[in-house]
Amino acid sequence: MSVFASGGRFGWASTVDGKTYTNGGLESPANLPNVDCNASTPSTCGAAIAVFNNIIYVAYADASTHGLDVGIATPISGNVAYSWTLTHTDASVQLTTSPAMSVSPDGSHLIVIYGTSSDPSTSNQFFESTLNTSGTWSQASEAGNLQSLRLSSASRPAVSLFNSKLWLCSQQNNSNHQLFVYNSTDGINWNFVEQFSGLALGGGAQMVTFEGNLVLATQQNNSNRALFIFSSPDGVNWSAQEYSNIQMGGDPGLALFNGGVSLVFKANSSGNELFGSFAN
Repeated sequence: MSVFASGGRFGWASTVDGKTYTNGGLESPANLPNVDCNASTPSTCGAAIAVFNNIIYVAYADASTHGLDVGIATPISGNVAYSWTLTHTDASVQLTTSPAMSVSPDGSHLIVIYGTSSDPSTSNQFFESTLNTSGTWSQASEAGNLQSLRLSSASRPAVSLFNSKLWLCSQQNNSNHQLFVYNSTDGINWNFVEQFSGLALGGGAQMVTFEGNLVLATQQNNSNRALFIFSSPDGVNWSAQEYSNIQMGGDPGLALFNGGVSLVFKANSSGNELFGSFAN
């Protein structure tokens, strides 16, 4: 499944082969509030999706409050359609990026991480909201390590479980846009791994773990907007591959599917079509 915003409304699409998608439709704001696509930065016009305790969750910035909205999907019609319900909202945080979402390494929490304007001392400071297996949401708090490490970025971070740790990659929080890498054993206390001066992100990113490697998708850090895939066998040594024939109009989506990796993105054209690609 892919989730997206169209005209500010939350939408979803499904696939059976990882590259051809069937439009599931746009949700009424009565079910899920609109996505924040009219903010001063386009970085909030996207949604994250994850499965926790066999429930599908989506998270995004609210168009009215600019806070965090989390919805859940309930399968209907033999698992080929879904109904959506708002399950959590927090207007105390003001999102400046779309969120990323993952399950903690021990499986005990769903973690939502996002840039905010909540801390005036650090622009785009990363905050986290967590959900435990009892269904209780935590108070949103700064992502870091006893506040000695402050994570921030103007674009959506990418997270993935890898070698019993949660890894986070983000675009540098200035015009250099270099790749910054962090990891965590619990998804709450983060450790800085490295800054990579030779690798730059053109926007938000998505990341999965595939065949023993971290695989990150982002767009080229210039007006070409070509797809770039970064990969690493250890989180420290990274290589990059440019796909100049694939140009994106926004942040990509990336997910494991049917033994391979499915990529979905908005076309770099006025039509804003949804494109999919599959690799195995």
